[in-house]
Amino acid sequence: MRKRLGRLKVEMEDISREQQSIKEGQSQVRAKFNAIEEEYEQLRNETNQIIQQTANTQIRLGLMFSILKAREQGDLGKAAQLTALLREMVARDNYCKSGAPPRLLFLVHKIMDNSRAAFGPFSGTAPAAVSTTTGDQAPTPSTYSGEDLE
Repeated sequence: MRKRLGRLKVEMEDISREQQSIKEGQSQVRAKFNAIEEEYEQLRNETNQIIQQTANTQIRLGLMFSILKAREQGDLGKAAQLTALLREMVARDNYCKSGAPPRLLFLVHKIMDNSRAAFGPFSGTAPAAVSTTTGDQAPTPSTYSGEDLE
């Protein structure tokens, strides 16, 4: 009877060690899972930021090509309006980069909607020919440096 009790005691100690080992393993798995989850969130945030930057770049390019097209067609009023829109977008981007709450996607959609409503969809191609100016005329795409946008 004492032998049996001794064996049971040894088995209970073995089981207790196994349970402790299982608990430690679960803790390690939980810690690894939490680390992976944090890394996933970070990657997701970085991906969203890249998507927003890409959309912003596409809109800027669309505006720039629209400005070139308007200047090529001699529509300086439209070109000035688009340039002002581009300046506003750059200013808002700089404001957001300074720590202000990000509202880029809202602004992107608003600018895209306004641009489409006013000027039609962007074709994705640059104008074929660019004219130059002389004298007191406003700068055209070939003479405009873009310095006042930054």
